[in-house]
Amino acid sequence: MLVIDKNRKTQQILTYHLRQAGFRPLSAYDGYEGRKMFLEQDPCLILLEQQLPKLDGKCLCYEIRTKWKSDMPIIFISNISEKKEIIEGLRLGADDFVTKPFDPEELMARIRAVIRRAGDHCLKISYSGLTLKQRKREVWLEGNKRHLTKTEYRLLYFLMKNPNQVLTRQQLIERLYPLNEKHVYDRTIDVHIKKLREKIEKRPSSPTRIITVRGLGYMFQVDEDF
Repeated sequence: MLVIDKNRKTQQILTYHLRQAGFRPLSAYDGYEGRKMFLEQDPCLILLEQQLPKLDGKCLCYEIRTKWKSDMPIIFISNISEKKEIIEGLRLGADDFVTKPFDPEELMARIRAVIRRAGDHCLKISYSGLTLKQRKREVWLEGNKRHLTKTEYRLLYFLMKNPNQVLTRQQLIERLYPLNEKHVYDRTIDVHIKKLREKIEKRPSSPTRIITVRGLGYMFQVDEDF
């Protein structure tokens, strides 16, 4: 859940209530920072203030819908309650419009309603700019689509579903080849990992995502505080 609002008090209120509701909020204070986090983190929903420094919220919403072709749920938050502003926000592609001051309980209900209408949009796994979209079977890295083979996708999915857990080569073999349809060597897993790193790591020779645990196997490493 990405909150883009220049007001720090509003950010604190939203962050508190979102956490209480079981969401994991991320914060941005201007349009440029918000756009960067949208591309890197691929959140389930954006709470977007209309009037932002550097890049206006309405411009960012339009950009998300047209340039990036994203159907990510967006809820506008604004001090302006004029009907024409609300209509313009909805025409730009927002899913809902909330005026300040807002009732936190009502806002949480609106968020849940928008997420329900969005269907499977949030059916994904995302860590530090790497997003695996299960519904479309796609992998995105910081806003850019990565083309994986079926085996690479299944391997990455299993790793990302078990972050910070060491998975042995045998576990990975059993996951990729559950029917034992052919004899698979440990070296086969190493080859798949090497190719996968070339597609998702900035420096494949010094990986920061898929880590080798000597004598054991591999681990998808993520920040514990993320």
